[in-house]
Amino acid sequence: MSFIAPAASLPTGLTLSTAGVLSGTPTATGSYTFTVTASDTLGASNGKSYTVVINAAVSIADRQPGQLDGGPGWLQPDDQRQRRYGGIVV
Repeated sequence: MSFIAPAASLPTGLTLSTAGVLSGTPTATGSYTFTVTASDTLGASNGKSYTVVINAAVSIADRQPGQLDGGPGWLQPDDQRQRRYGGIVV
């Protein structure tokens, strides 16, 4: 069994292997629709359409060393200085 999808229809930065593995790091946000076609060794094939939505990355770059490991400056869950990033409380 092998899989293909037109590279031009995949999100920039992603690839589909012939084993059917979608991998990589997307470089642009947006909604992408593409068709994956599976083919067997007897020549039979069939395609299925998929839509992938790539959202903006969540940034926690303003954290200082120690803040992610419970060290000095760590924000406890009840701390009034909590911040929300993409729905995740950090």
